[in-house]
Amino acid sequence: MIYTSGTTGMPKGCMLSHDNLTWVSKPLVKGLIERAPEFELVDHRFVSYLPLSHIAGLSVDVLAQMVIGHKVYFARPDALSGTLV
Repeated sequence: MIYTSGTTGMPKGCMLSHDNLTWVSKPLVKGLIERAPEFELVDHRFVSYLPLSHIAGLSVDVLAQMVIGHKVYFARPDALSGTLV
């Protein structure tokens, strides 16, 4: 289950299949690399602080990084209150 942010109303959940998520990962990565070619380098490390039940947290923070081969580190839940540093 993936949840919308609720910016236009109450948050809603929807079920996405594995095929849907993997299919959308490649164009997402292609678009990221077109805008920032250095994104393709495999020695990058990313910190994910969004919940994985949110579509941006799952697709950008995890799936896109897996397609390229980057390392992903997960922040603690209180990361945005100053513990990320």
